[in-house]
Amino acid sequence: MAMFVLSAEAEIDIAGISEYIAKRNLAAAIKMLDRIQEACQMLADNPELGEVRKGFGVPNCRSFTVSRYVVFFRSNGDGIDVARIFDASRDL
Repeated sequence: MAMFVLSAEAEIDIAGISEYIAKRNLAAAIKMLDRIQEACQMLADNPELGEVRKGFGVPNCRSFTVSRYVVFFRSNGDGIDVARIFDASRDL
């Protein structure tokens, strides 16, 4: 099974997402974190999925939307490196 590696920034993004959602609904926060983790594993297993993001200045950068969050990643040969996870409402 391929693996995904979260950058330090992605870990901070996930912590912020979970804190934000948990303030309103802890169960929803857990569910969203599970969905993000499942998506990251799916992307590690299938690193060619997602939208190619050429305008970010990062070679081979891709993005994949999970609910209202966008996972930015690239293949590392053994899976993916997850760079950031942003709210889709951000102007990217």
